[in-house]
Amino acid sequence: MSYQVQKYDQAVMILKEAVGRNRHDTLVWFRSSEKIYQPILKNAHIDDATLLSHLRKGYSESYILLIAAFYHQSQYQDMLAASLNALKANIGEEALFAFYAGAASYFLKNYQNSVDYLNRSVEADPAQKIGYYYLGLSHKALGNQKLYQNTLPQWSSLTEKEKNITFPVEALKVRVY
Repeated sequence: MSYQVQKYDQAVMILKEAVGRNRHDTLVWFRSSEKIYQPILKNAHIDDATLLSHLRKGYSESYILLIAAFYHQSQYQDMLAASLNALKANIGEEALFAFYAGAASYFLKNYQNSVDYLNRSVEADPAQKIGYYYLGLSHKALGNQKLYQNTLPQWSSLTEKEKNITFPVEALKVRVY
């Protein structure tokens, strides 16, 4: 809820806590709760593999919202750190988290790092046009006009809304508390 009403400081606190514990520790914590979580999991017929899959998705969504909250607050160093932590956590969405790392590096004016992360992003998901957009901007900032021109066909059809870094957040169907 904090993110949805643009209370980004509050959202950051909640989301940092959400991603602060890894999936396996959370699973152990669920399994140790004999009175609350074990009965729920048993009645729902949720095994450990299914629970880990749901936790992975939850961590991914939490990282996406955390990164977007940092973006809204212009906290690009924190945005970069959260993106790298998400990549390190191996929770999926490699293309998206590499994109966020590249975009954060772009905003920090570290254009070579931006190019490196954005190349990783578009290699993982060549259909991700926004990655090419920031890749092109990074090449342009480095003075690589030819490489900038090479990215144009991939992103020139993007709408202004699609160029918005938080566009992937709008696609999430999550309820934020």
